[in-house]
Amino acid sequence: MLGVLVTISSVGAGALGVTALILLYPRSPIGKIAGSDIAHAVPLTLPAGAGHLVGGSINTGTLAS
Repeated sequence: MLGVLVTISSVGAGALGVTALILLYPRSPIGKIAGSDIAHAVPLTLPAGAGHLVGGSINTGTLAS
């Protein structure tokens, strides 16, 4: 779900992910929340990139070079 929101809104996964984690786990230390967000952000790059590729917002010539 987070990958879809990032693809649609172009808002960074960190901004959305940290906000969601803080709301879900308000008593967790911020270091743990930040680390968890980074661990989730890495696999989200693939669906976000694929969404931009399908949407036509990637210049494939520039990407190839």
